[in-house]
Amino acid sequence: MYSRCLTMYFVVIALLLAGLLLAGCVRGTDEDQIITTPTPENGPALFAQHCAGCHGADGKGASGPSIKPPAFERQDLFLIVANGRPGTAMPAFRGQINEVEVEAIMDFLYAE
Repeated sequence: MYSRCLTMYFVVIALLLAGLLLAGCVRGTDEDQIITTPTPENGPALFAQHCAGCHGADGKGASGPSIKPPAFERQDLFLIVANGRPGTAMPAFRGQINEVEVEAIMDFLYAE
């Protein structure tokens, strides 16, 4: 009897884990939120939504540091946005915004 209960327990756990994994793979498809081409026109809205709260509306710093060039090389800033910066308040945005959206933000910051 104990063996049967233990087997059922593992089956239930496996099904729950599979459901959680599948739920994590689903992403909304609201076309208003999907940006397929990185352009400077997309950058300001994305920057305002994800960055301006800490880095200021112009990117020159607020509670977070300036991220306007030449503060960071473009590739370094891209990696910081994606992976965060350990030991600071900078979170990783990987999984929240995609590479196309990060490129749009980079285009906006480096356009001037």
